[in-house]
Amino acid sequence: PALVVLAALHALGQLGPVPAAILELGLAHADAEVAKEAVGLACRLPGADGLRLLRAAAGSARWDVRHAAARAMADRGDPALVAEAARLAAGDPDPLVARAFADAARALAARAAR
Repeated sequence: PALVVLAALHALGQLGPVPAAILELGLAHADAEVAKEAVGLACRLPGADGLRLLRAAAGSARWDVRHAAARAMADRGDPALVAEAARLAAGDPDPLVARAFADAARALAARAAR
């Protein structure tokens, strides 16, 4: 059940970085709450794996997963994501998600300027 998977992901995240392979399974889960939990954990995963997972989430068919990806990009604070967040803001069909990506792009650009 999705609730068990969600609880397991949350518990793993409390212990430290969750392996990318597990987060990939979470992102692919049919339940959006599980996918969003995986996005939040991917935000804290260092290196290329974390970036790859956030980019995958940003391309999700689900608006709420894309919204979570936008927030996670901002939380991650990686200036390398500024252009991508701006591009996603310009192209997302959902106004709420587009706004979240635009907010992320602004926050990342401000952080990069410091």
